[in-house]
Amino acid sequence: MNLDAAKQTFLEEARELLEDMERILLDVEATDTTDEQLNALFRAMHTIKGSAGLFGMDEIVHFTHEAENVVDLLRGGHLALSEDLSGLLLRCHDHVKAMLAVVDDKAMQQEMLKTSLLDELRHYAQPTAAAADEPASSSQASAPEQGGLRDWVMSLRFNEDVLRNGLDPSAFFR
Repeated sequence: MNLDAAKQTFLEEARELLEDMERILLDVEATDTTDEQLNALFRAMHTIKGSAGLFGMDEIVHFTHEAENVVDLLRGGHLALSEDLSGLLLRCHDHVKAMLAVVDDKAMQQEMLKTSLLDELRHYAQPTAAAADEPASSSQASAPEQGGLRDWVMSLRFNEDVLRNGLDPSAFFR
């Protein structure tokens, strides 16, 4: 397989995914967001992140991972698509597009990670992370007895390069 041809295919696919993302974000109103649209937004960031990881584009992996986390929270119903969040995701779209334009310039890629967009994305992800750290209330703890929840034990083992290659192991648990 020709690596340069594969990389060009990745860049073309990434541009198409970004076009879809932009179209969805410009067309959708927060109250009319469908699961299909949210899944498409997630797929765009997830696919770009994973493919960038295959080519060692760590900066793109890092940035798209943060955007993917926020879109996953939208998809899971933990966040609502507000006008502000939609605007942030459009700016993230533009940023990924700019990162792809200088994909062979590692120094520029690293410089592009010094963006306030990452802090804004983390701000949206923070409240959910804090809620996940809270201990279960007694009503939550008794839910299995009420027939609502079941306990699961999951064990996954990944090689030491899993994060370097752009895979997010937490997605397996979600």
